[in-house]
Amino acid sequence: MKNPAPSTSHQPTTQQQLELIINHAGEGIYGIDMDGHTIFVNNAAAQMVGLSMSGMTNISNHDVVHHHYPDGRPYPIEACPIYATLNDGQPRHGDDEYFWRSDGTCFPIEYFVSPIFDKGQQTGAVITFIDITERKKLEQELDSYRNNLEELVREKNQELATANQRLLELSRLDGLTKIANRRAFDETLNKEIRRTNRTQQSCGLVIMDIDHFKLFNDHYGHPEGDHCLTRVAQQLQSLFPRAGNLVARYGGEEFALILPYTDPQDLIAQTTRIIEGVRELKIPHEKSKCNDIVTISVGATLGYAPIKDAETLISEADQALYQAKDTGRNRSHIYAP
Repeated sequence: MKNPAPSTSHQPTTQQQLELIINHAGEGIYGIDMDGHTIFVNNAAAQMVGLSMSGMTNISNHDVVHHHYPDGRPYPIEACPIYATLNDGQPRHGDDEYFWRSDGTCFPIEYFVSPIFDKGQQTGAVITFIDITERKKLEQELDSYRNNLEELVREKNQELATANQRLLELSRLDGLTKIANRRAFDETLNKEIRRTNRTQQSCGLVIMDIDHFKLFNDHYGHPEGDHCLTRVAQQLQSLFPRAGNLVARYGGEEFALILPYTDPQDLIAQTTRIIEGVRELKIPHEKSKCNDIVTISVGATLGYAPIKDAETLISEADQALYQAKDTGRNRSHIYAP
């Protein structure tokens, strides 16, 4: 005996199964005909816009949920990408549109529009969409964080650049006297020699030595010696403020001065200014063998293009300084070949 065939009266039809699937989907889904009227809508779509499923059917979907831009300007249907698919049959995707709820608020969506064809003839389109409010909020937070981070990086880069510039400046300053150090002197002298040779001009170099400074240190102590060096350095700096001139601590109690674009008469005048300027400080020096105040000996040379190298000028200025010391100190001497 054969078993009876199972009854199918309670089983859903294919159409009913499709409707169940669509209505249980988490995405909003609706279809429109070629006139833009909604022909079907699922439960998620109706809930997201605050309408009933029947309230969205057989009416212009654009007029119900897509009628204005978020800023309140009317949204013409001709500009709507969803309805563009009805005109050209091309699928579209985007995440920059907004739908309106029945309570007058709007929300951002990500959407997909696919044309519907029946026997080669387009009959409408199906739209799926999701509410991306939280995504947009997160994107805004990330953008704000990114902007803040970029601003912080810019500020830190600026601070770093400033700090590096300051370090560069400090690396060229003498720690005690706060004038240019030997490194700055060497770099500047080489640069000025290149300029002199290029322009066929002249460059003056002066080397100075505080007279009997060791005796000063031994008698007054190193703190007073440091104070003396600083006062002399600052006095020399004040005597030659012109851009291009460089006063530097050459080493110990020695100082150097670079004088671009000078001539013999001016070089003599400047060495005299140095000697008188140090005397004007009137720093007592009881152990000096040439005066009762701190004095300075000065040697100078004037280089003309082509200058062989920095060592040549330094050697000439050193020889002139030796002559100034050898003839009694507290005076200047100009190098003569």
